[in-house]
Amino acid sequence: MASEPFVSCPDLVKYVKDQNLFCASYGSQNDDPGCVKADAGIDAVIVNKVHLIAKTLGRGQDLHRAM
Repeated sequence: MASEPFVSCPDLVKYVKDQNLFCASYGSQNDDPGCVKADAGIDAVIVNKVHLIAKTLGRGQDLHRAM
């Protein structure tokens, strides 16, 4: 699902998860560190700026080691 509905209505993530569905998001807002939150509950986030978002989520070191 596009990122916009999740950003404007975070309760939507809980609704999706309550239906026992996998919750993934794509879109330009996923590349904005101000919109990405580690505790949002989303299972997968598709991003273009992988290193920036991984660093924002506190996983920059793990990502660097994996490369």
